[in-house]
Amino acid sequence: MRTLIGALALVWPTALLAESAPIDRAATPETRALFVNMVRLAKTGVMFGHQNTLAYGYTWRDENNGARDRSDIKDVTAKFPAVYGWDVMDLFGDTRPGEMASSGADRLRRYVQSAHARGGVNTFSWHMKNPMNNADAWDTTLAVEHIIPGGRLHDAYEAQLDEVAAFFLSVKDGNGKTIPMWFRPFHEHTGGWFWWGKGNASARDFKQLWQFTVTYLREVKGVHNLLYAYSTDVFDNKSAYFAFYPGDA
Repeated sequence: MRTLIGALALVWPTALLAESAPIDRAATPETRALFVNMVRLAKTGVMFGHQNTLAYGYTWRDENNGARDRSDIKDVTAKFPAVYGWDVMDLFGDTRPGEMASSGADRLRRYVQSAHARGGVNTFSWHMKNPMNNADAWDTTLAVEHIIPGGRLHDAYEAQLDEVAAFFLSVKDGNGKTIPMWFRPFHEHTGGWFWWGKGNASARDFKQLWQFTVTYLREVKGVHNLLYAYSTDVFDNKSAYFAFYPGDA
């Protein structure tokens, strides 16, 4: 459940709680509404869900009976979950051997639309391949310093962000409005198992990568249907939590 914990166990800055508005001042009305509602809900409870809940489960994969999706949670409780987790890597076919086949943009878009239509919250992480050698996200060859602005692989990373932006902007509801989603790039960085994680990138480089990613999607590509989550794994104290924090902006 590490991914779910990272998605939901957020430390909300006091300023955001007071303003009840996302940092992106151009955020769509639907994105603003999602933010406000989640701030309100956080005061009284939690929202439950997990990764790929419509895509596969215990003994089944990608079962869609007409317009009816399947979920292990629904099988047990007769209700769908509140939170639906997805992964950007499915856009690039970056799943690990033995895991679910890449869902591709069309199928992933359908999953998000289906979840949104029933009132669910969609979250995205990104198990991005190591850009140094095209190995999976668990390969810890040092890479962050090479994809930040000025790095030799920065242009290649920017090209991937172009594809990610195009996908996020393409996910629309039945009225043609972009669906609001949470995006938590470079998650679980307080652990050392990913190439962007603890011991594999300096705090300065990690912050710059996080800042560039958000700024590029928001300011350059015009993606305004995202809320961004700083998503750690375990940490010992407040200082450790904020050591790699990229800033409220």
